[in-house]
Amino acid sequence: MYKEESYYKSDYSEVKKLREKVEILAINFGFLNIYKENIEVSIGEIFTNVIKHGQNKVKNDVKVIIEIDEEKFQIIFEYLGEIPSKERIEEVNHIKEVKDIFELKESGRGIYMVNRLMDSLEFTRVEEISKIKITKKLQFF
Repeated sequence: MYKEESYYKSDYSEVKKLREKVEILAINFGFLNIYKENIEVSIGEIFTNVIKHGQNKVKNDVKVIIEIDEEKFQIIFEYLGEIPSKERIEEVNHIKEVKDIFELKESGRGIYMVNRLMDSLEFTRVEEISKIKITKKLQFF
């Protein structure tokens, strides 16, 4: 199992750095196609939302934990800031079919896309620490 913890500045330029790091891991671990089709977009969307909605006021570093084994790729973002409300998450999760992503409100597009691209998306908050965890199964690829 591979596990790495890193810290990224709460800045949009850091999104590219994280994507590049995960792309190298995807090459080394043999899941580049899955990375290019699903994970790359999801990482960009989640990290951008963490910066925009979570970190925009505090500007602290974002802790990123990457875990890879033969069954899954998982990335966890830990930060000071807010997560979407349970009501908003449920509202977006219950959208069944969208012919055009622009039919969605701007505030729900990211959750909708990541839910469709990844196998799981979890939001948790304990005291001041918010966590977003996304997982993609690898065992069938």
